[in-house]
Amino acid sequence: MAVVPRALGDYAPAAGAEALERLRAAAEPLAGARVAHVSVAGTGGRVPELLGAMLPLAAGLGLRIEWRVLFGDDHLKAGVRALQDGMQ
Repeated sequence: MAVVPRALGDYAPAAGAEALERLRAAAEPLAGARVAHVSVAGTGGRVPELLGAMLPLAAGLGLRIEWRVLFGDDHLKAGVRALQDGMQ
């Protein structure tokens, strides 16, 4: 899925200048780093909502963001659920 960078200033009214400066400082050492997010379609949860909001922010901070969505049958979804359960 395409990730369009969002300007950090767009978040200023809600987050405030201090929070944005801390984000900018935290992201600076990662500038240009490639980050790939992989999710599975149809597994429920709020992943699309969360990533849809967070990834444009990360891209706006200078990270190279990729978001891949896997489509598959029930075997893929069961495998993903087992993996998630094992990581919690």
